[in-house]
Amino acid sequence: MNILIFGNGTLSLAHQERKICVKFAELGHKVYLLCNVQRKLFDVGELPSHPNLIILDIPAEKYNYKELEINDEIDVVLGMDQSVCPFVADYKRITHKKAFCIFLDLPIHCIDGKDPVNYNFEYAQRYYYWLTCGLELDSIIFNNSVAVEEFKRLYNRDSKLVWYPVVDDDYLNLYIVNKSDYVVGCNRLIPYKGTSLLVDALRRLPYRYKHISVSGDIKKFVQVTSQILGKDRFSLIYQASEQDKMQIIADAYLIVYPQITEWVGGMSILEGMSVKTPGVCFDYSVLRELYDDCVLYARKKSVTDMREQIKKLYEDKDLYLDLQIRGYERFKKYFMRKVMIENLLKVMNG
Repeated sequence: MNILIFGNGTLSLAHQERKICVKFAELGHKVYLLCNVQRKLFDVGELPSHPNLIILDIPAEKYNYKELEINDEIDVVLGMDQSVCPFVADYKRITHKKAFCIFLDLPIHCIDGKDPVNYNFEYAQRYYYWLTCGLELDSIIFNNSVAVEEFKRLYNRDSKLVWYPVVDDDYLNLYIVNKSDYVVGCNRLIPYKGTSLLVDALRRLPYRYKHISVSGDIKKFVQVTSQILGKDRFSLIYQASEQDKMQIIADAYLIVYPQITEWVGGMSILEGMSVKTPGVCFDYSVLRELYDDCVLYARKKSVTDMREQIKKLYEDKDLYLDLQIRGYERFKKYFMRKVMIENLLKVMNG
């Protein structure tokens, strides 16, 4: 099968799609990947290649059909994040090929106007435009059931569910893991990621805290967190390389993902599972779907309960070891790249 993949648009800038495309190529499919090779959020490391993978190195604003030079007859088209959906829809209009687009989230809290803290007018305009373009495709593909159900409610249309994998399948073989005693967080510094609640939970605990982030109000976060925890207990790692990020997560005692909304999933705890670092998060159904019984859940937005769950993992070594094993097994069963490829092929061949 000849597959055309629209890669990193405005959202997917870690080049996860490059590694996913190699998996398609290894199965014998010929893959054309549109992406800007130089555009990255951080150092993503050496990217893989394959004879069946053809990279068309062009910026996202030139993904238009007339700009593409492809010699083979394309069988199916796939967009790798919602920002490229207009180009996927345009390609389908012209060629009538089967076409799909992965939407990385359905952030209702940012786009429906009911949440005054997180509502973003400009992003809402763009997102609803992307959804409208998606209605022209064979299907939109979401990463969690909450999004599938909300899309059905909004448009009375079915969509597909395919969980997104972590970036690498073999982290435990890549790194020498030396477990330390610190807590790690890994998310953008924006209100609905809930990082301030995690900092408050750690205030009365003795553990060190490392935070990895690629964007947000860095200066304010460092200033406030240093005042609360002290400079000797806190460190920020800004735009860490993929390798450095995963080494920090692998060496951490536990990872906390303090998201305070129902509408988006959390990749960092899955990355923790891949290196046997147990996790704690707030109890939202979108996260329970991903993590099942492999993490500890705190009551929604409860700093006190978050503190207790963190403390429990430090004190109960049997529970800690159990979560390490169960989390790693869940990662291998559901969140490796080869699993995503199998599920995407089922959708595209359906």
